[in-house]
Amino acid sequence: MAFTVQDFEDLIQLLDQHPQWLETLRQRLLTRELLKMPETLQQLHTRMGDVEKSLRAVRNAVIVLAKAQRHHYKEFAALRQEFLEHRAETDRRFAELAEAQRHTEEQVGQLAEAQRRHYEEFVAHRAETNRRFAELAEAQRRAEERIARLEEAVSALAEAQRHAEERLTRLEEIVSALIEAQRRTEEQVRELAEAQRRAEERIARLEETVSALIEAQRRTEEQVRELAEAQRRAEERIARLEETVSALIEAQRRTEEQVRELAKAMQALTQDVAILKDRDLRRLYVERAAAYFGRPDFRKVRALSSSEIVEALEQALDAGEISPQAFEDARLTDVAIRGQRRGDVLHVVLEVSWVVDRKDVERSVRRAEVLRKVLGEVWPGVAGSRLTKGAQEMIRQMRAKGQPIVVVRDGHVGWPI
Repeated sequence: MAFTVQDFEDLIQLLDQHPQWLETLRQRLLTRELLKMPETLQQLHTRMGDVEKSLRAVRNAVIVLAKAQRHHYKEFAALRQEFLEHRAETDRRFAELAEAQRHTEEQVGQLAEAQRRHYEEFVAHRAETNRRFAELAEAQRRAEERIARLEEAVSALAEAQRHAEERLTRLEEIVSALIEAQRRTEEQVRELAEAQRRAEERIARLEETVSALIEAQRRTEEQVRELAEAQRRAEERIARLEETVSALIEAQRRTEEQVRELAKAMQALTQDVAILKDRDLRRLYVERAAAYFGRPDFRKVRALSSSEIVEALEQALDAGEISPQAFEDARLTDVAIRGQRRGDVLHVVLEVSWVVDRKDVERSVRRAEVLRKVLGEVWPGVAGSRLTKGAQEMIRQMRAKGQPIVVVRDGHVGWPI
């Protein structure tokens, strides 16, 4: 017998009257897969929620990594800028050092101090540069640690992506089966497809972000290689500059030795010239005594010879009139002039020096006192090109006390009276 519409309506009325029969009828009509469909949909919804949570966690991790990468790049750029500034400062310091060396011969007296300051600044600056390099190496090590953590995070992200793809594959199989098995779930399947589309968009954006991070890492590595190359060139320049500084120090040492030798030679030459000048003056006043010292009231002028002076001193020494010390001192008298002044014999005992100082005046006075015991009337005197302030002051004091002293300056004789 065929199942008619009336039978179907009667069945509906019976089911309305006996709701408990619905579950039995459902089990009879529906397959096992269709009966499990609500539970499967609930599991699918739960899994989609897990997928959404995983995607959000991955997105948050990528954002954190991107922020860390930007912060690392800023630190790296700041360190690189400091390195460039210190390298420019180093170049400027060494340029100043080279300029100071160019003025070595003109400023020998100041070069030693300037060279020491420059070298101390160079050493201090080099220590500062080494410290900066150590900080840069530490920053690079931290960057490598961060990159390692980033690689681990990317690996975890790739593993999560693989799991997500496996889950999505299983989900697509389940959705295909659900579409074929039950048309009433099409709306839910469409919602699931939309969720899948959003997941794929997120995954695509995540892939773009990871690609950008990889590109940023590549650029960072290139910059690190460039910085390492710049560091190598800087070390080579510093090595060459150290060699230059060592050569400059050695040249400075040789220059100082030459200057010391030159100073000794100049001192010896100055002494020799002074001796020659003194001898020439003594010879001049001995040979031309009458021309220089003769005047209307001082006539018959001549210079006593050394033998005449020593012979007179020996006689006085033998007679006990002078001591041996006085004899040794007086016999070294430079020039002794004899003449007649107003009918009496007068002697002038000269100490001759190109520059007459206080000791020359004192020596002339002392020797005049000894020769006064031997020769009679004796006046002390000094002769030279110029007088020191000490000599001038002592002569002024003697003349103020009425003590006679003859002063000869550049051939001009100054008599006391």
